[in-house]
Amino acid sequence: MDLSARTELDYLARIVEVVNEAVPGAEWILVGALARDLLLHYAHGIAISRATTDVDLAIAVRSWEHFSTTRQALLDSGRFESVRGVEHQVTFDRDIKIDLVPFGGIERSDGTIAWPPGGHPSMTVTGFSEALRTANQVALPHGQRVAVVCLPMLLLLKLMAWQDRRHRRPGVDAEDIMLILRNYTDCGNLERMAAQHADLMERADFDYELAGSILAGRDLAGLLAEAEEDSPSALELAREIVRLQIQSEGPGPLVGDVRATDMDNFRKLLEAFSNGLSLDE
Repeated sequence: MDLSARTELDYLARIVEVVNEAVPGAEWILVGALARDLLLHYAHGIAISRATTDVDLAIAVRSWEHFSTTRQALLDSGRFESVRGVEHQVTFDRDIKIDLVPFGGIERSDGTIAWPPGGHPSMTVTGFSEALRTANQVALPHGQRVAVVCLPMLLLLKLMAWQDRRHRRPGVDAEDIMLILRNYTDCGNLERMAAQHADLMERADFDYELAGSILAGRDLAGLLAEAEEDSPSALELAREIVRLQIQSEGPGPLVGDVRATDMDNFRKLLEAFSNGLSLDE
């Protein structure tokens, strides 16, 4: 994906350059709302109602000591500053908020991490290892390149984030999931759908958005099936989260997190996504 001509992303290119200089060889990817903006708006012109300049960097680490060393290297660069009382946040050039999300060797058996010393906050990082392995390489201004979570994996991470923080940040993740599903076909997938998933277009009840949602589910299931042995649990968890939302008689909590006028359509999108996740079983 080439976004090198988008001068409004100069700030991101500067961040990427400094991170790579401060921690050469580190494995990290861009996730969160900015990844959403890059994949939907900047790459395909899809309107975003909540555009952001906040940056979420997911960093693969071996241990909490490794994370601490990595964070300190960023601070030592002179371009990042710590945020008092918030270990996982720094600022870049004093005005851009950066969330650091460590994953890998510090994960517990349930796919969560717990910040030392007291174990708070706790957050889910299920899917981050898979996201790293399947990331898109995105060209930025000034010759910089950054690994960005791919769109199917962003759906997975959004599902996990919703389950983890839906009471603290209601609506945010649900709206993003709906946005991605509604626009998945338009994110460079129409020709591929016609060539590789023609059955979706040949259905008597063909619907543009629902077909894209099925394709999104198929893509995510395929990526997780090709990943390493820890991925089946991520796939089953994603299937279970979505299944619970569409099996209830009324709107499930995920569906209930969007505007009332969108609930019926969102439920249909999730049903289609669930079919794709289950490979249309």
